[in-house]
Amino acid sequence: RSSVPALLAVRLVQFGMAAVIAVLIVCAVPVLKLVLMAVLFKVTAAVIEPVADKRVVKAVNALGTAVGMLLMTVLAAVSLFLLMLAMIVMMTGLQ
Repeated sequence: RSSVPALLAVRLVQFGMAAVIAVLIVCAVPVLKLVLMAVLFKVTAAVIEPVADKRVVKAVNALGTAVGMLLMTVLAAVSLFLLMLAMIVMMTGLQ
C-alpha cells in the first residue's frame, strides 16, 4: 500500500519535467525571433551607416537596442516561470 503514493509522486515529478521541457520548446521560437530581430537591426544599422543620414542610423540602432531589452524581459519572464514550475514539482514530489 505504501508504494502507491510513492508511484504517484514519481508520476507527478515526471509530469513536471515534461511540462518544463514543453515550456522550453514553446518559448524557444519567440526568443529566437527576438534574437534574430535584434541582430538584424544592429547589422542593418552598421550596413547603412556609410550611405544613410545619422538620424536614420541612430533610429535603427535604437530599434536593435529596444528589441534586445525586450529579449531580456522575455528571458527573465521565462526563467521565473520555469522556477515557479520547478518549485511546484518539488512540492508535489515531497508529499
